[in-house]
Amino acid sequence: MVSCHSLILLDGTIQGDPLDLKMFEATTWEMAISGDDFHITGVPAHAMVVKPCKTANQVPVEGIAILHQFPFSSALQRMTVIAQEMGGDRLAFMKGAPERVASFCQPETVPTSFVSELQSYTTQGFRVIALAYKKLEMDHHSTALTRDKVESDLIFLGLLILENQLKDETKPVLEELISARIRTVMVTGDNLQTAITVARKSGMVSENQKVILIEANETTGSSSASITWKLVEEKKQISYHNQDNYINIREDVSDNDREGSYHFALSGKSFQVISQHFSSLLPKILINGTIFARMSPGQKSSLVEEFQKLDYFVGMCGDGANDCGALKMAHVGISLSEQEASVASPFTSKTPNIECVPHLIKEGRAALVTSFCMFKYMALYSMIQYVGVLLLYWETNSLSNYQFLFQDLAITTLIGITMNLNGAYPKLVPFRPAGRLISPPLLLSVIFNILLSLAMHIVGFILVQRQPWYSMEMHSVCTLQNENISKLIISPTAPEKIGSNGAFTSFENTTIWFLGTINCIIVALIFSKGKPFRQPIYTNYIFVLVLVLQLSVCLFILFADIPELYRRLDLLCTPVLWRVYIIIMLSSNFIVSLVVEEAIIENRALWMTFKRCFGYQSKSQYRIWQRALANDPSWPLLNKTSYSDMPGCGRGVSYSNPVFESNEEQL
Repeated sequence: MVSCHSLILLDGTIQGDPLDLKMFEATTWEMAISGDDFHITGVPAHAMVVKPCKTANQVPVEGIAILHQFPFSSALQRMTVIAQEMGGDRLAFMKGAPERVASFCQPETVPTSFVSELQSYTTQGFRVIALAYKKLEMDHHSTALTRDKVESDLIFLGLLILENQLKDETKPVLEELISARIRTVMVTGDNLQTAITVARKSGMVSENQKVILIEANETTGSSSASITWKLVEEKKQISYHNQDNYINIREDVSDNDREGSYHFALSGKSFQVISQHFSSLLPKILINGTIFARMSPGQKSSLVEEFQKLDYFVGMCGDGANDCGALKMAHVGISLSEQEASVASPFTSKTPNIECVPHLIKEGRAALVTSFCMFKYMALYSMIQYVGVLLLYWETNSLSNYQFLFQDLAITTLIGITMNLNGAYPKLVPFRPAGRLISPPLLLSVIFNILLSLAMHIVGFILVQRQPWYSMEMHSVCTLQNENISKLIISPTAPEKIGSNGAFTSFENTTIWFLGTINCIIVALIFSKGKPFRQPIYTNYIFVLVLVLQLSVCLFILFADIPELYRRLDLLCTPVLWRVYIIIMLSSNFIVSLVVEEAIIENRALWMTFKRCFGYQSKSQYRIWQRALANDPSWPLLNKTSYSDMPGCGRGVSYSNPVFESNEEQL
């Protein structure tokens, strides 16, 4: 415990793997670097030395110098060090997975109760590490010894039991993800029984759900590769010396066991065999595969890739160097530590727990919805302005520079800056937003609002030309300082130049500009969605304040009879009744747009009904497999063994990513 680790001393602080650090701290020993005056035969200067602290009692040695390390490898599932006792023997210490360490030990040193004891601890969810040692000859230099020679004929020391309790945040987070219909899968390097126990305790596998153990064996001699399906039973004590699995198996299987929800559990070795010899079964297994234990870094990456082939969007959480490949391969990688994993992961959590996962999903969905809202608004703003200018071109007219400037800067720019300030909705809903710009609800929303704005502009454009005061060839109908309307009548052949852009001034121009400008504010309000992915619009105080100020300014300009203001904006005064008509048209547009958005476009139940009526089914691979397996009465297989040379179990299309395949077994 004090020597077989990968800890280092940096600036007086012990750093390294958290598990090694906890184990070393429990010994109350101290770590130091030997100085130039350190002289022990076979021990180089500046070696790592561990010594018992002053408070330690009955310590048989003064200290231990670490001479050489064979580092931990996920593929090897062990690590070994060569150490020198001060004034004593040279020793080799090994720690690692119990079944692997026991295979390197002398058989007579391994207790007969090894399997049952290991099963007892792993069933309770403990993390179990085996310890072993051997004495080495002093006549060989430590670096000259090969790993194979050191790791042979070891003496079994015992089991180190570690209780890694679930964090308080883990179970609520998993419950939130499961309630939101987001699959949770455990990929670990721990013992399979430990993984199953933790999965049950965390709620990943509920009490009424079954766990089916899948064991796959390589081709041996004349027999082909095989795969076995067994139902896991929690209480029955049965010992298995095959592989590293000490699982309680239920022998009798009733028809009811095939019904309901179930989860597959398998080891990394089985996953590798299935990928190579039973690749046609791999998609079926992954659809309900929940527990993957004893997985190497390459296998973790391959598993992520296989899930992606089924059109899953995969998020991966990890905190160690073994997770780097999978973190980089996943669509979203989240590092739970600021060490090696954070380099390969696009996201790093400040808190070392999975509480960040639903938070990231909520923020991601809110960001996606906000992006689509901004797209819809900018599309509508452009089309509203285009429709208004197009109608004015019909009368050889257009908007003036100041009118364009007001719409672009005072309206659209401020809305664009503040519209995206809504936070994510705190509840994770069991469905995701539309993921494509060309989705039917989004396109229908844009097209409908374009047509609605076009209809409103056309109605306003035609009605203003049919007003009695328009036919009287009046250039302005404002009654300034109680003057008579007749004094404002002028000849159309010599229009009054109200400003530098007097050619733009007309009743059509004034009507179209007010309709378009206020409609931009209405569209921003309609498209700023709140629940279920973003917080309600009233929580975005800045955006609400901007809309209120913009609407107030527009209404002030509409109803204020200020000649200088109208001259600057190239507007004409109209009767108060016509201004009321403009408000009515805008209000009608707002009500119709809001009703259609809420009752049709955002009505998820209605769209689901349409899908059922037209027989639409998802084309995602995992959905296709789910439908196929639901209609297969023989699935899942229970208490059966299949061979790779049997029909339907042979090799399909298999792909192995060489980037993550390593030569760890050869170390």
